Amino acid sequence: MKKVLVVGGTHGNEWTGAYLVTKYAEELKRLFPKLELTFLLANPKAFELNKRFVDEDLNRVFAPIAENLNHQTYEYQRGVELQNSINILSPDWIIDLHTTTSNLGATLILTNEEKLPMKLAASIHHNKTDLKIIYSPDQTNKYLCSQCKNNLMIEIGPVPNGILEPNILLKTKEILEELLTSISENSFTQFNQIEVFEEVKDIYYPQENGEIIAMTHPFIQNRDFVLLKKNDPVFLGFDGRAVFYQEEESLFPIFINEAAYYPSKLAFSLTKKRKRNC
Repeated sequence: MKKVLVVGGTHGNEWTGAYLVTKYAEELKRLFPKLELTFLLANPKAFELNKRFVDEDLNRVFAPIAENLNHQTYEYQRGVELQNSINILSPDWIIDLHTTTSNLGATLILTNEEKLPMKLAASIHHNKTDLKIIYSPDQTNKYLCSQCKNNLMIEIGPVPNGILEPNILLKTKEILEELLTSISENSFTQFNQIEVFEEVKDIYYPQENGEIIAMTHPFIQNRDFVLLKKNDPVFLGFDGRAVFYQEEESLFPIFINEAAYYPSKLAFSLTKKRKRNC
């Protein structure tokens, strides 16, 4: 019997995953009797406070934990607890549920080059052609889901933080059920190729003395996965002047104007579409 750990609320203000793992666990266990399903609210304190995190991002602490940096933070200690629980459970799969304020649509995120997650993502994409696959290499295993080699993140947007948007929740549940069906029936191993949007570069807001001096340009706002070409406007300065895309290669932006990334001044990431063998 395959063990699957489904995680929500890794970020406490992303309510879709938090409510899915707390309100729909028993229903999903009944639907998938061939799986040993465990549901986990990852960051209960941040969820209670309706904050992304209390002290630091829980979805980034597992690299510091591996280095024994011993951060004196709530999330670091919670990460140690979670890692111990994962080691005891020894799941075959981890599926982590996320939402974004950007106009990302429905996506699955791959964090490594393991064949099974790529095949599983390819099988879901085969049935849902509007769903996109992001490849976000996690070399340091900083993500919660990366604590298991077979993992996927579901990431859907746009949705504001700290609310339940019914269409987003139901869409997430639908994709989760398709993933669990494929795992339960082992019906995905025949797929040998997958199209991904591979992250290649982060783009930051223009700054002066550490302060943001421009916003995303209306031209690209809400245009995640729309190809950017040289000299397309990407930022609009508060002085009215535009800043233009200067990369030689045309690439696809994702997580445009994501609310959670403002503290790091990250405006969006650039991806390259490519096919990968699996």
